[in-house]
Parts: sequence; structure tokens; C-alpha cells
Amino acid sequence: MPHEKNTPKSPPPRGQTRRSRRRHSDDKPTQEQEFKGITDPDPGKVYLAFWEKSKEWLAVLVLPMQDLDEVGVSGTLKALRLAEIMPPCYEYDKPTKRHVWREGYNKGQELVTEREFPVMYFDGQDFPAKSAVGWVAAKDLRVFDVKNSNKLIPHVRSVRKFLETRAAERRLEEEESNEPYENVQDGTSKGIRLA
Repeated sequence: MPHEKNTPKSPPPRGQTRRSRRRHSDDKPTQEQEFKGITDPDPGKVYLAFWEKSKEWLAVLVLPMQDLDEVGVSGTLKALRLAEIMPPCYEYDKPTKRHVWREGYNKGQELVTEREFPVMYFDGQDFPAKSAVGWVAAKDLRVFDVKNSNKLIPHVRSVRKFLETRAAERRLEEEESNEPYENVQDGTSKGIRLA
């Protein structure tokens, strides 16, 4: 019987090789370093998302898990039928009555790049009343600059119209409450009005 040290070793399975490479900073970049998606988008902000149905990049409004009215969309995830197809990255927390990240999907954990987010597509339909909704994977989400948007991105006018309408509605509400209003250009609350 040959001694184990003298027997040739077969190469380790690819998965083991990849795991061992991740431990060494001087080797190839890790999956997380190569990742180009967005793992923590701001609900209510417009992003670009790859829509598998049309095979193109579209502007999307990232929806919150609750209180959709705060981002200019009426209803609930249940009413939009998104709660019926909840991705595996979420679990329902009974004490808080909210959906939270399942173990492994929290910030800094190994599955964070596999998160999914509820979105409403700017798909040419009456937004938000008739627009398609769905779940978008973090890997398919990109930053979208409304001011410098590419003319090749469909329905940019619809995005601008929605943001302007939402900002106008918020300005009316703020006249009563004296709170800062939304910047139409980037969706943030900076109190900058468009000329």
C-alpha cells in the first residue's frame, strides 16, 4: 500500500479553490469586490434595473416594505401582489410585524449581494397607477442620474414627471409643516427648487 504523502493529489474542487482564494488579499478580487450592483438602495429613490421581461435597463422606483404612500405610491405590497412572492432573503418578524433580512443577508454577511428589492417599473404605463411591479436582485440594480440620464433609457420623461409631481405634492404638505422638500433632480430632501 503506497504511503499517502507519495500519492498524487487530485486538484481540489473549484468551490474549495475559490474559498481559499478569498482568504488572501493578494489573490484575485473576491466576488464582493467584483460586484457592481446595489445592496442597500434608498426606498423612494429612482434607480436603473435590468428587467428580464423586456431584456433592457429601465428606471425603477424602489419601494419600501411598508408605508408606500411616503414614496408617492398608494397601497401596500400585499395590494400590489408582491407579498405573495416574497424572496427568500426576507423573513417576517412577528414582534415588530415587519419583514427583515433573513440570517446571511444582513450587511457584511455572505449573502448580502443576493438581496432583492420591491420596485415599480417606469415601463411606459400610467405611473404609478398601472406600472408593473416586481422584485429586483441587487446585482441588477444601478445608480440612475435623472439629470444626466442617457437618452437610450426608455421613459425618462415619465420619471421626471413622477418626481416633479411628487415634489409638488410634498411642497404643498410642507407649507403646512415647514419641513424641507424633495429635490426633483436626485430624489433627496435638500430643499432645492427647480427653476
